[in-house]
This record gives sequence, C-alpha cells and structure tokens, in this order.
Amino acid sequence: MESNSGQSGLSQAPYYNFFGIKGSYNGNSVTMRTWENDGTGNTYEIDEPFHSYGSLSDSLADYAALMTSSTYSGTWKSNTSSYADATQTLTGTYATDSLYASKLNSIIAYYGLTIYDQAPVTQETSSSSGLVWNNYRGSYTDAETLSIDVAWASYKNYK
Repeated sequence: MESNSGQSGLSQAPYYNFFGIKGSYNGNSVTMRTWENDGTGNTYEIDEPFHSYGSLSDSLADYAALMTSSTYSGTWKSNTSSYADATQTLTGTYATDSLYASKLNSIIAYYGLTIYDQAPVTQETSSSSGLVWNNYRGSYTDAETLSIDVAWASYKNYK
C-alpha cells in the first residue's frame, strides 16, 4: 500500500523506499509531497523527507528493524491474536491514515496474504530444472524467490 504496489516514485531507483519510512537512512533522504491525516479524517498534503536507500535489500532490512522495535510490539505475532489486531496498532503510529488498518486488512484478505503465516518451507529441489519447492506459492520457484518468501514469513513469525 505504501508504494502503490511498487509503482510510486519513492519506491523506484534510486530511493527504494517501499514502506514510506520518513526521515533519513544513513544520512540519505529525499523530500517528497505526502498525504497526511490528522487522525480524525481531515487530510492535508505536506513535503516531508523520506529514507533513501542504496538498494532494495537495505529497504527491507531497515523495515524489518523498524517493525521489530518495541514501538511496534503490538504487531508481533506473540502479542496479538489476529492480523486485524496487529494492523490496528499501526493506525496512528506507523501511518497517520485513520483508515490504515481497514485498508491493510482489505489488501491482506484480497491477496490471501495469511498464507505467509504458515510454517517454514522445505528446500526440496526438482532435479530436472534446479528449481526449489516453495510451499508459500504451492509450486517450484527459483531459489531467490523462495528466499524472499522465507524472509517475509520470518518477519511475520519473528516474535
């Protein structure tokens, strides 16, 4: 949602900020216009600095570090009974949008993202193609795709 499915200018090279994280990263930032919500439904736009990363992996690592900070402990699997409870804790903290949780819940439901809450995958390899079995997708994929899926699942199950 933060990157418009990877289509926003902020998520593109050279910024790689897929999560709309504000501030600077290792001294690097880019100022962009952003839509804000005062928490009561009133919206406005302002220019804000956002993290600018050198790579997609830096963006993912920074996001994982942010979400494992105590500020977001309400999203941790060990501290909630459902993804709906976890997304609710992001409203007003991670995002100013008063409808953030319901928007995230709609995306999770529409794309069936709870599949990533499943147990880790095995590394069974198809001898003829060199592909590995990916339980998250229910098919063989390349090792890089599997590692990305494992990383996302690990993030969801880290606590």
